[in-house]
Amino acid sequence: YTLHHTASSQAVLSFIDDHAGEFPAGTLPLDLRRIRLVALGDVDPAEAIRTSQALIAETNASSDRQHLTGLLLAAGTVQTALPVIRRLLADGAVNAGDAIRYSVATAGEDVALATALWRHGVAAGVPESLLLHAITQGYRLGLDAELGGLMQRMHMRAQSDAGDVWQVSVDDLPGMLLKRRDDVQDVQKKMLDGLIPVHLAPRGLVGSLADLYRFDAEPRPGPQPLVLIRHGWRPVDLEAPTPWGQWQIVMDPTALLVADQLDLLDHVESLAKPTLISRSLPDVIYGLEQDAPHGQPARVDASRRILAAIGGGTLAVAADAPFDVTVVHERGANELGYAVAEVEAFLTGGDVGETRLVDGQRLVFTEGTLESLAMTGARLDEVLSRFRCEIARDDLAEASAEIRASDAGATLAARLRTLRERVALGLTRGTFAYLPIENALAEDDESEGDDDVGPAADDASQADPATPRRVTPLEACLMSALSSPGGEGRVVWIDDRMTSGYRRSQDNPIVTVVEVLNALVSAGRMTAAERFSALMRLRRGGAAFIPMTADEVMASLRPAPIRGGVLQETPDLAVLRRNLASTVRLDRHLYVSLTGERASEQTFF
Repeated sequence: YTLHHTASSQAVLSFIDDHAGEFPAGTLPLDLRRIRLVALGDVDPAEAIRTSQALIAETNASSDRQHLTGLLLAAGTVQTALPVIRRLLADGAVNAGDAIRYSVATAGEDVALATALWRHGVAAGVPESLLLHAITQGYRLGLDAELGGLMQRMHMRAQSDAGDVWQVSVDDLPGMLLKRRDDVQDVQKKMLDGLIPVHLAPRGLVGSLADLYRFDAEPRPGPQPLVLIRHGWRPVDLEAPTPWGQWQIVMDPTALLVADQLDLLDHVESLAKPTLISRSLPDVIYGLEQDAPHGQPARVDASRRILAAIGGGTLAVAADAPFDVTVVHERGANELGYAVAEVEAFLTGGDVGETRLVDGQRLVFTEGTLESLAMTGARLDEVLSRFRCEIARDDLAEASAEIRASDAGATLAARLRTLRERVALGLTRGTFAYLPIENALAEDDESEGDDDVGPAADDASQADPATPRRVTPLEACLMSALSSPGGEGRVVWIDDRMTSGYRRSQDNPIVTVVEVLNALVSAGRMTAAERFSALMRLRRGGAAFIPMTADEVMASLRPAPIRGGVLQETPDLAVLRRNLASTVRLDRHLYVSLTGERASEQTFF
């Protein structure tokens, strides 16, 4: 029992196994078997899951099912956890806090179960520390109409000294917005200067890692966003440290996201040695998956209803918006037009005051007012049937953008779900394996407390300077990779500009996706044309800094047609031009030095 609270999991496991023979028939008592199971979960999660399942078959205890649920969710095997969670819910063995946690975990796999868990948690009384999570999850499940009680509690919490939510006056808002702008610019400048890895950039300021590391098959409209995956000192033809077949990869989440999009994981999984990952990596992918979908599906449904009404001819797009027919959220006593509340009162037969509304008149909805009505489908249908309704072009553009963002988020979530399941399967098959737990990380994990839901909140703008900040799962992955012990053929694959500025970590070479592609070509696992195609995919998504070679340019230049003596720019040439122009804009951010451990980036140009 002392070791359980003071020693490493491996030490606990070894001690119990060494002394198991001192018990009758070598059978450990139930309490020691459970302690052993906790330690085994840190040392060999796959074996811990099998042991936990066997224990449940013997005890049929809800506490053992709860432990198994935690093991399955930590390993990313949500599908396997679903029947266990359903049994716990049916047995009444899910407390309010776990109900919210399980709801978040299962929403991507079984919305009905996630909804039942959320309602169970709300009925049982959501703990104050999980109030924000419960409200966010309610919106994600489209349960906006059931949030009234939680919102009242949130208002009361904002008036307390809780610190995680607070009221903001109109006078304070400009200062808060300016501070947030300054925080965002400060983090972005540090990233552009290569002073911090992407792992340390607060998600609340720079967005989701999965969205940042998104290399779409088609270029995004507008200015090309840059993804800082590589340090400028590295030449594009940098040779791999050892032949591909001898590699053992320590894989960072950035590398996993890139490898997945370039279809490189088949090559990775075919290596003789298992790919090593941090124990926090499933948490990272799970968190990214949860963040990907739209945060309020009810708004997306409203936008779809609006577009459907336009397609059905019951709603028109306004060519103009005269003040006297415009619908806004609020209007002054002497202002023309209508407030949306006046429209709702007219529909329900309530007090409309001095409003001049009549059936069949023209109304132009602005400021998102039609979306607010469309949140209730029946109310939208009634509005469209009783008035000649039009929507402002800006509102239509916002509704269309809302749908596009939702569709993109759903696609991203599905890809991340598949990736999470692939890693979980690889852990059971031995193509992936966990890195050993570092003492510092183990101590940090023990301090997380019981109120964590999914990935850690890492918005620096909301951090309390008096409270030590907990290491996030993404930071833990970076620390695990950089502190991994050396081994024969071992390389650390990290696609991050700052980190790849160093050649080695411990005794392990640091590589990026470019070195991986080079190694695959050298090993005959990939053709030069396939390598060019992969580099083109990276450049199309804004990858920096990858120097261009004459061979790469010529591969895109040769097929370009010439008409009237003028070379026509092909899509591939446009990708090269945009990528080069985007990186050149960052010339002042390149690290230039003649000394020091980090190499100078002046060679990039």
